[in-house]
Amino acid sequence: MARETGESNATIRYWTKEGLLQVADSTDAGYQLYHPSMIERVAKIRELQGQRYTLSEIRGQINQE
Repeated sequence: MARETGESNATIRYWTKEGLLQVADSTDAGYQLYHPSMIERVAKIRELQGQRYTLSEIRGQINQE
């Protein structure tokens, strides 16, 4: 996910913890796997951050979709 989006692993983990991204599955080794739609969501999060929305506001907008 991080490689596909250009975001750091820490950012992906943080956004997941904050409820902005959803894990689709986990491997036996503990890797979190995401649905491809989460790549688009990362782009949307960055777009909204560029418009100065807070993570709380972004969460509200994403949950409305």
